[in-house]
Amino acid sequence: MRLRLPPASPASVSRRRGVVQGLRAAIPLVAVLVLAVAACSEAGTSADGTPPLDVPDASWVDVEDASTAPPVLPTPEPTAPARAVELHKAVAAKEVSLSATGDGLERLELTITSKAKEPIRVVVNPGTVFDAKSSATQAMVVTAKEVVPLEPGASEDVTLEVACSEMAKDQPGSDDTFRLVKRALPKDLTRLLALEDFPNQDFRIQQFAIWTILDDPAPARFVRLGTMGVGTGPSAEEIAAIRDLFVAAGIDPRDYRATR
Repeated sequence: MRLRLPPASPASVSRRRGVVQGLRAAIPLVAVLVLAVAACSEAGTSADGTPPLDVPDASWVDVEDASTAPPVLPTPEPTAPARAVELHKAVAAKEVSLSATGDGLERLELTITSKAKEPIRVVVNPGTVFDAKSSATQAMVVTAKEVVPLEPGASEDVTLEVACSEMAKDQPGSDDTFRLVKRALPKDLTRLLALEDFPNQDFRIQQFAIWTILDDPAPARFVRLGTMGVGTGPSAEEIAAIRDLFVAAGIDPRDYRATR
């Protein structure tokens, strides 16, 4: 069965026509707005002319609480290194006191105490000589440079690398004490000790080379070096090594009986 709608009144028909006409008039305006929004998106601005918010993906946002951030501290000014002073000069200026003991030919135990009012670095140069308290014991000569940092009033124990400078005297024992002396060395020994590679040589070569300059023995007349009462003089290979050191230091090997 068909339902028949009652006929619309004139007022209702008039209202419908007004709505339809309003929608028809609004369609062009909506189209214009849509186009404007699209254009603004392409240009990187929103419809009202403001730039869009660039919000990264939340998983990449690094949020740091300013209250937990470490404070920015000022960079400290670099401090100047402690003043360097050569051992003899430090003793003469009463900036240090020292004591020394030896046991054997290769090492000298040195204790340095600072009397200075500021930090210093005490430089012990190769060629520095220490005399034994006993006149029968060998004097010792430093073979490698040593730098000792000292705070005011502080003491440091240092092991110096040394060799004997008097071949015919007794080897130092555990009870031997030494004192610093200022003694001029032969020019050839000064040249030898100044060689950069000299401290790296085997001790036998160092000792025989020093005795060659200071005592000038014939090859068979060297004091023997060894342990437990057993020792030997320099071998042919050691003499050759000494000759090479002399040449490197500007020393004429022909001036000495062992290296001629």
